[in-house]
Amino acid sequence: MLDALLLVAILALPGGPLSGFFGTDRLFDRPVSTAEPSATETPVAPAPAPVPEPAPAPDPVPEPATRPDREVPADRGVMTVHVSERGDTFFGLARSYWGDETLWPDLYLLNRDAYPDPDFIRPGQRVTIFQPLGDTDGFSASEKRRLADAHLEVYQIYRRFAESELERGRRLSSSSLLASSRVRLNRAYWSLYIGLKFDPGLLENTVVRADDARVVRSYLSRYGDIRGTAR
Repeated sequence: MLDALLLVAILALPGGPLSGFFGTDRLFDRPVSTAEPSATETPVAPAPAPVPEPAPAPDPVPEPATRPDREVPADRGVMTVHVSERGDTFFGLARSYWGDETLWPDLYLLNRDAYPDPDFIRPGQRVTIFQPLGDTDGFSASEKRRLADAHLEVYQIYRRFAESELERGRRLSSSSLLASSRVRLNRAYWSLYIGLKFDPGLLENTVVRADDARVVRSYLSRYGDIRGTAR
């Protein structure tokens, strides 16, 4: 009996065939814990995240100031009188005196009684340079209307010259008149194009021919869309 107990003890030594048997729950075949039971730990809830301060409300965006309309005066006042030289044009005079060549139809119409043809100024003739429209902030609604109408009127003038010279050129078989007619027609187109700067809807005017409007619309893609760009 003593020998049998001694054999079991030897077999149960670490590394023996029965090593770990006595530390195992044979019913469930799992290690039996010999550690003291520990108290159940209660999980601690994390501290709530701090609530951010509400962002201050943005300052209200001020409404854009409405520019008061400035009527076109009946008496524009005279800046100076220009004595013309060879090569002078209303286009160039508007650039020299008013600083903006696109305003030339307005200058021409103010002098139209003395100049029935906008393309001809003879040396020695006098051109009255009136006060220009607009100021450093741009043009008022009434001034834009006046400038758009001036471009529209010059378009009609060039259109009439183009048709007249075309008819005469065909009748007389005159190549110079036919060439001049094409130049006049081209200037009619450009008068409409520049006029769009002051009135984006200028081409909708009933005096504009449909075929001319199509040409000018093609200019918008070729040379830039300037509709309504005047300040």
